[in-house]
Amino acid sequence: MPQRVRRGGVRHIGNNHIYPDPTRVVGHMYSNPSWFYCKLDGQAWVGGPHPTRWALTVADNGKLGWMKDTAIYSETDPIRNC
Repeated sequence: MPQRVRRGGVRHIGNNHIYPDPTRVVGHMYSNPSWFYCKLDGQAWVGGPHPTRWALTVADNGKLGWMKDTAIYSETDPIRNC
């Protein structure tokens, strides 16, 4: 089953990072392996070993968005911070 990639939305905070919006899906991730730009902790709760972590990626439709940590099979600690 494909994983949903969430839209960052238009919420610009502080230094203009775009933050995850769990209510908006922009695409799906069918590809494997996948890649991620960076990770962001302290966001919407998703559970798992990193309960507030999201990773910035590009969905298979080419749209930029966030994937919740629990949808990523591999350990996300090595991903750089946003």
